[in-house]
Amino acid sequence: MGLELELEIIGAGFLIGFLLGLTGIGGGALMTPFLILVMRLNTVTAIGTDLAFAFITKSVSAIQHRRQKTVWLKPAFFISLGSVPASLAASWFVVSQVHKNDWVEQLLPRLLGGMLVVVSLLVAARALGWIKARGGEHRERWPAWWQDILLGAFMGTLIGLTSVGSGTLLVAVLLLFFVVPPEHLVGLNVLVGAVLAFFPALTYAYHGFVNWSLLTQILIGAIPGSILGARLVTKAPTKAIRLLLSALVLLAGVRLLMGVV
Repeated sequence: MGLELELEIIGAGFLIGFLLGLTGIGGGALMTPFLILVMRLNTVTAIGTDLAFAFITKSVSAIQHRRQKTVWLKPAFFISLGSVPASLAASWFVVSQVHKNDWVEQLLPRLLGGMLVVVSLLVAARALGWIKARGGEHRERWPAWWQDILLGAFMGTLIGLTSVGSGTLLVAVLLLFFVVPPEHLVGLNVLVGAVLAFFPALTYAYHGFVNWSLLTQILIGAIPGSILGARLVTKAPTKAIRLLLSALVLLAGVRLLMGVV
């Protein structure tokens, strides 16, 4: 691998990490299609590599949010209680189907593409203000513990199957039905994402579906990018960034749905 290509990979990692730290979304939604469409990894290895990437970068970002006191641990615990077993079951199912060519080459990329399209629409709706919190804007209203567990189970299934969609789903649900401060919304998202990615990442890694050399180069750029994004979360306007992110994710999703890899 040439130096020029390595620098491009590091630069892509920095950009994705920055968006992740700044908005709490975009890690898997950009990383997995990047690995498939640009780096030409097979779909299962791309998902496994992205899950390892998500765990490391979201952990770094979550530590920064915790230092800034922009994350609350109680809802993160109950969401994780539902998401961890679901993500383990879903990731085990994917690796058990690897020997089936139709699943790996046809069904899984299209499932991933469909999830990316949904994610892109949710991101755009949030950026344009179509998804808003219900109730008074200044009165916090968090989910009950059992709602957190159910939401976590659904998120865990999604991330175990595709590695994308969980963070955007969490943000959309909390905005639609509850009133959570924006900085706590992002902090909760990255903390839950780190926990959620850890166990399915172990499953994929154990079966050899993580490209560690490529992941290392991506992380060289992504870790400082995620730290910078987390530090700017309370200052930077993110509407334009989310709209751009939505367009990129939509394009990647459509390409995968059409089988253009």
